[in-house]
Amino acid sequence: MDWMLYCRYALELALLYPAAAVCYLPVRERLKVRRDALLVAGGVSLAGFILLGALVCVELNLPSNALLLPTLAVAFGCYYRLVDCPLDRKLFAFFMATAMMAICSLTNAVLTVRLADAQQVDTLAESALCLALAELMVALYARRMAPELKWLIDECDDERLWRAAWAYPAGITVLYVLLMSATPALPANGARLAGLLATLGLSAVVLTLAWLFLKYAREATLNARLARENRLLTVESRRYIELRAYMDETSHLRHDFRQHLRVINGLAEAGRLDSLREYLRQYAGALSEERLTLCANAAVDAIAGHYEMCAHRQGVATEWKLDLPARLSLPEAELCVMLGELLERALTECAARPAGQRRLCAICRMLSPAMLGLVVEYSCAAGPDAPAKSESVDAVERLVSRYNGQFVVETEGDLRRVNVLLNL
Repeated sequence: MDWMLYCRYALELALLYPAAAVCYLPVRERLKVRRDALLVAGGVSLAGFILLGALVCVELNLPSNALLLPTLAVAFGCYYRLVDCPLDRKLFAFFMATAMMAICSLTNAVLTVRLADAQQVDTLAESALCLALAELMVALYARRMAPELKWLIDECDDERLWRAAWAYPAGITVLYVLLMSATPALPANGARLAGLLATLGLSAVVLTLAWLFLKYAREATLNARLARENRLLTVESRRYIELRAYMDETSHLRHDFRQHLRVINGLAEAGRLDSLREYLRQYAGALSEERLTLCANAAVDAIAGHYEMCAHRQGVATEWKLDLPARLSLPEAELCVMLGELLERALTECAARPAGQRRLCAICRMLSPAMLGLVVEYSCAAGPDAPAKSESVDAVERLVSRYNGQFVVETEGDLRRVNVLLNL
């Protein structure tokens, strides 16, 4: 066996190590297995695959690229099963790794291209140089791009953005593989230098665009979060104004209490009992128009109070059981988004029921210090079908999946129940 050729193939296949690092860094907090166990098992498995793959290439006289497609298929299958995040995020992180390794391979191919025979195999030093380029790129990626991508995977819920984003690194991978397979023997040092400069320029543009995308996506995510928080603050402000108006009204009623006593006393002394009853009924009605606090948490109370008024205007009977502490262990804005979207959907479906048959019940409480339950039950048009998919339902499902929770819709006759369970 040609041991020099075997070592060259082993070094080429060793690109799997930096590729695995690029895949691992942005999802290291989302693994389905223990991190240390994965690192040990992954390192040993890759070493075995590299040694065996190099042997197969030598014995069958195959180029290492012959193992490219089956290796990618097996690698993505393992990645899919080991990482706990939506498919489009996995695709983006995975193809970022393949794109970066393709950039390294093409740069190395142009840098070390032969002047006479394009078909001559690479030397051991050339394979080692390619591996060194990959390690350098991984170091830069780990410092600059991996933290941004990790943050986006954890925080960005824009499904339209993710569905389109993974196509960029996938397309770059295909482009560089095609360029690498078409790299000719360059006739002169000047042509080789021009090819190298063109390759480096293209790679710089590709990586810059990827970096700009990550920055843009981060800003878009932060803007969307600020918009949600602003809507919540608007609702809280409206709730505060309502409570302030109620307090002022109550203060005026109590201030005028002596005048009311004089009127009551005058009607009683005159024996006008019917007028007295009517006056007391009006006065009691004015006092009973209370705006109760529905939840100890101010943000949730504001959302519930807003939809309580909406339900009252639509003639929907409501029941609130919001047993939450003043401070929550999850962002209030996210819980309020879920509750608000579900209540909005519930009131829309309640409107399809005849007057007098509209009801809404919302229950939210801590099931344990690390688990929160939310149930929204409401009247709906009779039928077994779950509510049609909408942007509001998708938004709730995305937030639930972020907490590894459950989102279940049940329908019994004209009653629909939405169950949400969050693991905090």
